[in-house]
Amino acid sequence: MDKDLLRLVIILVGVLVMIGMLIWHFFRAWTRRLDDLTGDEEDGPSDAAEPPGFSDFYSDSAAEDDLAYPEPEIAAPVSPAHAEPAQASPPPPSVAAQAPAAHDELPRLLKFTLTPRGQRAYFNGAELFEALERANLSYGNVRVFERLDKNRMVHFAVGALTADGVFPESGLEEFYCPGLAFYLTPRELEQPLAVFDDFIDTIDALATELDGEVWDNQHQPLTAEAIADIRRLFL
Repeated sequence: MDKDLLRLVIILVGVLVMIGMLIWHFFRAWTRRLDDLTGDEEDGPSDAAEPPGFSDFYSDSAAEDDLAYPEPEIAAPVSPAHAEPAQASPPPPSVAAQAPAAHDELPRLLKFTLTPRGQRAYFNGAELFEALERANLSYGNVRVFERLDKNRMVHFAVGALTADGVFPESGLEEFYCPGLAFYLTPRELEQPLAVFDDFIDTIDALATELDGEVWDNQHQPLTAEAIADIRRLFL
């Protein structure tokens, strides 16, 4: 075979191999994306994917176990006749020494959702923006609403209960959202109890204004008793 023809055949084979690899890579990526979009839905309100940019604020290591709220431990009563004599206790450690341990005992992530009540299936985008702004939440550069302190640090965030978890920058009248997702990372806060109280007050205010129902991470109604149990973890 002529050398020039052989060289041409080798080049063509190499090009075909590269094209085949690119097609295979695109096919694998497309099927993965299709699987993500067609996953089985669970009962109750659906979970929204975390918006882009949330990885800096919400720890990826937050497991489902961290979202389970442990029941507070109650000591068994002790009869006075069998009570041990009181012993002198060592002086308490400094506040600075206690702070890291207290934060480590807090949940990594709290997530609640708000959905329309009754037969109503969606919130309108324009209605949501007005309500969220009246709650003193700021629309951030990752296209979610955030509670910011005076130093512009994020206390908690509110995303859309949609596939991408974000709100559009325009076309609000045509945007319909099945619910809101509220995110709080207590371990990242300097005053987690105060922020948690503000977090719950904000959810309650929006639920009243938007006529919605609030759900916990297990898709159960968030009751006053459940909130009280969670709040004890901050004390």
